[in-house]
Amino acid sequence: MQLGPGGLCAQVFAGGVGIRKSIWVKDKRALQCNLSSAAQAIAFCNGGGMGRDDVAYIPGKAGTTFSGPGYGCVVNLSSSSIAHAICK
Repeated sequence: MQLGPGGLCAQVFAGGVGIRKSIWVKDKRALQCNLSSAAQAIAFCNGGGMGRDDVAYIPGKAGTTFSGPGYGCVVNLSSSSIAHAICK
């Protein structure tokens, strides 16, 4: 999870909290999206929407990720920094 300015914008593992939204910057504006469900992520992955080796956040307890077709289009847990999120 990315902390705000009060947390020096650090990336930390957010144990014990549920993640439901993602924030990204577009044209110098911070925007947010609701993360897609596991079922939506599976459809997106099987439909060719994910890169072969992509790993992205989906909603759930902290660290819930969805791995792309190179990993079998499956839900996992990760404590690594993840650069992608699958949004609705």
